[in-house]
Amino acid sequence: MSNFKSVSGGICAPKGFSAAGVHCGIRHNHSKLDLALIKADVRCAGAGCYTTNKVYGAPITVDREHLKDGYAQAIVVNSGNANTCAPNGVQLAKDTCDIVAKELGIRADDVLPSSTGVIGQAMSIEPFARGIPATRKCSTCWPPITFPGICRPRLRKCTMTL
Repeated sequence: MSNFKSVSGGICAPKGFSAAGVHCGIRHNHSKLDLALIKADVRCAGAGCYTTNKVYGAPITVDREHLKDGYAQAIVVNSGNANTCAPNGVQLAKDTCDIVAKELGIRADDVLPSSTGVIGQAMSIEPFARGIPATRKCSTCWPPITFPGICRPRLRKCTMTL
């Protein structure tokens, strides 16, 4: 690790990347952010690192399909509901990508959905329909806002930019 230099700025450190986080109503606690949108100004190389578990969330199914060409331009992450073993999971993940694509003016298959939280609970699209446009109203990228709703509480530091 000594060959790396840590830089400030988190996910927004690289030129052309921005991020924002909001509370959109997935979590019951209104003081916790539950939706983050990370975007690149242009399509860029993308890759996924997934669980080897046989049971996994619907977003992984959609991510694998969207990354077949090796490119992505946005990541949308929610917390509070894992979208795993949910009856409407895959369709919800696809619909979420459609909302992001429309909001950013990009292709839906360039959006990677991700979820963390309670397993086996149905979700509705309404919080995403409210929250995704709200992230666009954030005027600056401030990584500490983006990640507390996503990071697992037991971890002290969720990101490092090298």
